[in-house]
Amino acid sequence: MSGDIALAPGMGKDTSTLRGRIEDFLYLEAELLDDWKIEEWFALFADGATYEVPPTGSDESDPATSLFYIADDYVRLRERVVRLTKKEAHSEYPRSQQRHMVSNVRITGLSKGVADVNCNFVTFRAKRGVVDTYYGDRKSTRLNSSHRT
Repeated sequence: MSGDIALAPGMGKDTSTLRGRIEDFLYLEAELLDDWKIEEWFALFADGATYEVPPTGSDESDPATSLFYIADDYVRLRERVVRLTKKEAHSEYPRSQQRHMVSNVRITGLSKGVADVNCNFVTFRAKRGVVDTYYGDRKSTRLNSSHRT
């Protein structure tokens, strides 16, 4: 995912301000998903971005050799968003209620305005009286300031 976090030139090793901006970006993403504003959520992605949800239990999964829950390029992700907004999307009609929690945000790399970010997440999804819990970590989320939304 690429998003606009307005990195200041020459920020150097002072990552506390940067981490705060990244956390705000990730919280915004969670809020958009919670409020089912998936068109706005999709707008956070830069052209050419990929969205991958790997299988659980494997840190080194590759979509070329493993079955991912989701392994979408930008075009396919756009198609997914369009499909989910229709009543014919039986998996989300009626729409489920969701809450996304983000924590342990860490900057693991910073080069030329691009931050590599790791964090943990928990998602609660409720539908028809059943609550499902999904959890995991996001590794190497790349956020940069060269793409404006």
